[in-house]
Amino acid sequence: MLQPWSWQVAGGLERVPGKDGDETLVSHLNGGVGGSWQLGDDALYYALATARVEHNPDFGAFVAGAGGFDTGLLWRNPLGTLSLEAAGDYFHNGEVRRRLSLNQQWELGPDLGLRLSAERSFSQLGGNDNEVMLQLRWYHY
Repeated sequence: MLQPWSWQVAGGLERVPGKDGDETLVSHLNGGVGGSWQLGDDALYYALATARVEHNPDFGAFVAGAGGFDTGLLWRNPLGTLSLEAAGDYFHNGEVRRRLSLNQQWELGPDLGLRLSAERSFSQLGGNDNEVMLQLRWYHY
């Protein structure tokens, strides 16, 4: 897991806060690069600078770009992995989105996990949102 550089890439469709409290379906591509550092035997800290390109009908331009960050702590525990994460995207049109999350993942197999998450999102355009999720995740390396 520890390399000189850490990176992430994601894309697809997602719902984001929109005008008047509605959610808007957007297409996006985002990625980041940064580093990770070991904190003891079972903990890891990471910090990445991120960039995002998004097609959002609520924005005036066809695509909008954003710079941001993604940082967090991972702790391997007897149940699996606990993570605390903070992320933010700062769009060139003034929109700001930030997110805090706390997650516990149980490893069901080498490429399958069950994750319980609590998340708080903040958006200038759409306000604040709280979410609790239970997800089944499949990983392909």
